[in-house]
Amino acid sequence: MRFAGWIATVLVALALFAPSPGWAQAEEYGLQKVQFELFDEDGRAYAFRPGEASLKVRLLGKEQNPALEGLQTLEAEETSYEVDGAERSVEITGNVALVPFVVFRDPAREKLFYHVSMFVEGDGGRSVSFVEGDDVYGAGPLPEDGAAAAPQVRQSTERAPQVWEYATLAAIGLVGLLFAYLVFGRALFRKMLFGAKMPVTAALTISNLLLLAAVLALLLAVALAWFFPIVTGGMVLGYEVPYLGYVSAAVIYLAVVCLAWLAGHLAWR
Repeated sequence: MRFAGWIATVLVALALFAPSPGWAQAEEYGLQKVQFELFDEDGRAYAFRPGEASLKVRLLGKEQNPALEGLQTLEAEETSYEVDGAERSVEITGNVALVPFVVFRDPAREKLFYHVSMFVEGDGGRSVSFVEGDDVYGAGPLPEDGAAAAPQVRQSTERAPQVWEYATLAAIGLVGLLFAYLVFGRALFRKMLFGAKMPVTAALTISNLLLLAAVLALLLAVALAWFFPIVTGGMVLGYEVPYLGYVSAAVIYLAVVCLAWLAGHLAWR
């Protein structure tokens, strides 16, 4: 009886002090946060306001992750993934999403592969594919110093500018060029020639230089609109302005030309 009691005591002690599965996972796995930056095929930021879009992240099964054979869930720092289970939603703010991946702590271990896709809310919701089908991401393991660094991943989507975007930029360029010519090549030139009684050569030189500066400013405005269109999420006085980059480029260019004309008008009156 004493021997049986001793055996029971040992078994109870082992049960009490044995490491729990959660503790074992905490020792084996860590959390790595990866910053996904989203762009379209032309390198323009694919930006959203909070709640408009998200990344859907799913831990792939044993075929892609043989090391997870027999496991159902991975957990680290209150972040968990089911093996080949449900997706985890990570909000996109601007064109950035910070995705937490559960990875191996041991730097000698292999990567763990996740499926990452993009989902846009509204109109019933729609998925946006990444270019070249690059929707599988290999995360981890943590570096030797154990730091859960946040590497950056530049991810391109299949969204491409529509035909009307090209037409809009061309229209901005043509209208801007015509406006600059009328302001500097006609109105201000006449002002210098007849108002300030400036010699023709001097008036023509100044007019051409101002026109050249306006053309350079126009090219800069079109480039800014192209590379920073601010397709969604642009706010003015509390109202959202679609393609704020296009609108801002046109307004700023017109303001600069008008101010230059006003300065010349006052200088040569």
